[in-house]
Amino acid sequence: MRRYPLICLIILGLMFSLCRLTLAISYTAIDVPGAVWTDADGINDAGKIVGSYSDGNSQHGFSLDGGNFGVIDFPGAVATAAFGINDVGQIVGVYLENSGKVSGFLLDGGSFSTIDVPGAVWTEADGINDIGKIVGSYSDGSSQHGFLLDGGSFSVIDFPGAVATAAFGINDVGQIVGAYLENSGKVSGFLLDGGSFSTIAFPGADVTYAFGINNTSQIVGFYADGHGDHGFLFIGGSFSTIDVPSANDTYVYGTNNNSQIVGEYSDTIGFHGFVSTVCHCFTDNPTGCVSGSVTNYAGQPLVGKTVILTRINPKPRLRKKVLTDSNGCYRFTDFEDKIAIYKVEVKKRCRGGGTKLVIVRYGSGVNGVDFVCEKRRR
Repeated sequence: MRRYPLICLIILGLMFSLCRLTLAISYTAIDVPGAVWTDADGINDAGKIVGSYSDGNSQHGFSLDGGNFGVIDFPGAVATAAFGINDVGQIVGVYLENSGKVSGFLLDGGSFSTIDVPGAVWTEADGINDIGKIVGSYSDGSSQHGFLLDGGSFSVIDFPGAVATAAFGINDVGQIVGAYLENSGKVSGFLLDGGSFSTIAFPGADVTYAFGINNTSQIVGFYADGHGDHGFLFIGGSFSTIDVPSANDTYVYGTNNNSQIVGEYSDTIGFHGFVSTVCHCFTDNPTGCVSGSVTNYAGQPLVGKTVILTRINPKPRLRKKVLTDSNGCYRFTDFEDKIAIYKVEVKKRCRGGGTKLVIVRYGSGVNGVDFVCEKRRR
């Protein structure tokens, strides 16, 4: 994992492994040319991505816009990492000086400014919303705390009773996500909403981190369950696992308001960044929704595939058809029955896909009805 290579945070010092969920979605790898490793940490609504990479000698931040990479290096720093970006194009992150001092930064319109919590041993800036509010973490020498920077004023974020707290993401509504460490050694994610904390813990996981949140309160992060490290998407109280196909481990760090996520995965070669679009039901479908994806065995989206939804109970049978979009996603909406059984299939015998049955309740979403097509080539 490369998310915090510069800093030995109290929480990360536990040497835990990360976590995952189960959404079959399409993925695009991100590798900075010539890099030893790459991770993608933040994405805005325009699809501009920021992250970090190593060239084998030092660490740099990067931006990716329309297929073009740009280097982000704080002036005079020996290492830089970019973690968050908003729709204005403002970027936050962290940098390391020759002296060993670690500070956060804001990059705004080509100009860098340092972010240091007064009296802190180190400071890092992790997330920024469109209003310019920044969240991050710092150490006072004895413990780690989260912070909110709003209009030049810092406020402390500490989960009640926690040994250490880190704040990672903030949306335009002001909801904040992060993680906290208990005395027992357990690490859980949290949501801070209107001054009230709530815990985010993947069922059965040893560790859960909440890293990003968008304006519809969809939360992404990662968890460890003893069988590997996995990303997750948390919507309306329900978790879904996110695993890059053929990856050893998957980590999700950021999301935007267009259902795009970014993160990092490891394979036999090393660590790579990735960007993906999640196929799921949206909160503006009050009558119900069925959604999923159609991909090949490599996890690449299949565009223009016909997906058929057939009501088989109650009768008479009703049939709907949709085409997968540019991300391989499909969605059925506008259901009328209080409860019904439907058959979902991909037209023209999607090899490896088959037919699936779903129960749809009025006003509820059924996500993850995914199909993997095209015979694997040997």
